[in-house]
Amino acid sequence: MKNLGKRILVVTGLLSFCLNGCTPLKKKFTRKKKKEHIEKFIPVLDPIDYPAPAQSSKERYAYHYSLWKIWSRDLLQTFDKKANEKNQRYLLGQIKFQMEEMRKWIILEKQQELDALIEEISRIEGLFNKPAPLRNGFSIKKKLELNAKKMRKGFKPAVISISLINS
Repeated sequence: MKNLGKRILVVTGLLSFCLNGCTPLKKKFTRKKKKEHIEKFIPVLDPIDYPAPAQSSKERYAYHYSLWKIWSRDLLQTFDKKANEKNQRYLLGQIKFQMEEMRKWIILEKQQELDALIEEISRIEGLFNKPAPLRNGFSIKKKLELNAKKMRKGFKPAVISISLINS
């Protein structure tokens, strides 16, 4: 009898749960209609004109020159540390890019001098096409040091300030 009472209690509990308790589950898994999504259009009444950056050609040149100095120093250090070739190629690319950016801010005569130095960097990049055992790291480092010395001597912002394009 005890078992029968427990069974009846369990069956009535399950029956009441299924009749009343399943309604939230049924609601949970039924698909609801989508509400209409209305986008609010906010027109631009007064467009804002931002002023051009207020940097002179001297500041821009000095910025690219300082970046060139950093990349150049880092590249020369990689030869002492025996760094990997991928890093050296990247640093060479950055040096060349900064030199080309500096070129935009100087007059034609100085551009031609800088083009010669950029050409030297391109030749040095060509040396990296050789396999590493056939490449002479010492001579590459000396060429880079010579190139950097010419850059510091002839293209320092204090020296080149006369040859900058006015903007």
